[in-house]
Amino acid sequence: MTSPEWIAHIQTLRAEELERVLKHYGRWFRGKDLLELGSGSGFQLKLLFSICRSVAGLDIPTSGYREHRIAEVMEYDGKHIPFPDASFDIIFSSHVLQYLAPQHELYGEMHRVLRPGGVAVHVVPTALWRFWSSVLHYPAKAQLILRKLFPGSSAGAGSGSPRTPAKSGRLRRALVNTLLLHRHGVQGNWFTEHFIFHSRSWRRRLARYGWTVERIVPLELWYSGHGMIGRRFTVGGRSRIARILGSSAITILARPAQTVG
Repeated sequence: MTSPEWIAHIQTLRAEELERVLKHYGRWFRGKDLLELGSGSGFQLKLLFSICRSVAGLDIPTSGYREHRIAEVMEYDGKHIPFPDASFDIIFSSHVLQYLAPQHELYGEMHRVLRPGGVAVHVVPTALWRFWSSVLHYPAKAQLILRKLFPGSSAGAGSGSPRTPAKSGRLRRALVNTLLLHRHGVQGNWFTEHFIFHSRSWRRRLARYGWTVERIVPLELWYSGHGMIGRRFTVGGRSRIARILGSSAITILARPAQTVG
């Protein structure tokens, strides 16, 4: 989903998340050479430009945000980082690690381009994000179908335009999609992600690929994988909800294992 409205909604959340990341880990960013993996539109990269000494962003050519770039982002194959050894003080990613397949070369590449004493800071979804995204799947899909049936009515009632064969076909596909819950990342399925996205699982996964997790901090924002509520909740409201329903994302500070201690 990369509509302008959805992108604006995501950018609001990502800006707030980055502010909270910097609150906890700002000293690792300020005045440093940074590499961002999965830069998307370049929104967070642009925000980091004034904080870091230098920034570089990478993303794959098939990124859904490619047409919405607002900063320079280099495209790469998703496996091999096109920079020399020891090029960066910090590697940053936001909602990217879940898309890295097992045995992914990129974990080793992060080792290679990081300078001695450098760190990686990753923002990742939580098991609670997966839970609420699963719970809200059917209400969100029902809302979407109503919008498609009655595009001129916010309540989903009234006289919509006549259903054409093409519209009927889209509706059938939407109905099929409504019945299915899909995984968010590349491992497991929507159900196993309730365990895969747990902080203990993130810690084990990074350890498996040669990283030691030093700190995990909840970002204390609540949101789901659906835009059914959209901008109705302010950032402050999402913070208050997170105290009850849990944080949708955590931030992980990790180092290459051989440099720890």
